[in-house]
Amino acid sequence: MSTYASQSSGFVPSHLHEGPGLERASDICAAINAFAMETMGLGKADPSKVRDLSLREMLDAVALVERWNDRPKIVGVAHSIHMVPAERLVAAVYTLVHFADPSPCGDADSDEIPVRFTQRRYGQDFAQVLVIANRETKSFSEGGDHDDER
Repeated sequence: MSTYASQSSGFVPSHLHEGPGLERASDICAAINAFAMETMGLGKADPSKVRDLSLREMLDAVALVERWNDRPKIVGVAHSIHMVPAERLVAAVYTLVHFADPSPCGDADSDEIPVRFTQRRYGQDFAQVLVIANRETKSFSEGGDHDDER
């Protein structure tokens, strides 16, 4: 276990020390971030890494890593930070992993809507929905028409 200042110095609270808790929280954040990275073509996300986690566990991991990133720094000493997902990404990944249609290839008629609410804008009511949909990856990689996938 390494720290940047001794516990007795008062600079680093004991709950901010590197250790298994921080390592697990960092791994959870990395697994969540992988979902956003995959949409940018930067690797593959592994749903099995977050499938057994509750939303609370995901949010707690994010909070722990944020506290680590915000720890007091000592001038002249190198320090590291970890990439932290936004809470909306955490919620989206949780919803995707826990409410996704398990069939390998869905169509527009089998899309799942786990969240729906109505919002009034410009004098009209608009339905806001979160849709979980399955499409063949070739339709995205070929740049096909995505109007039915919104």
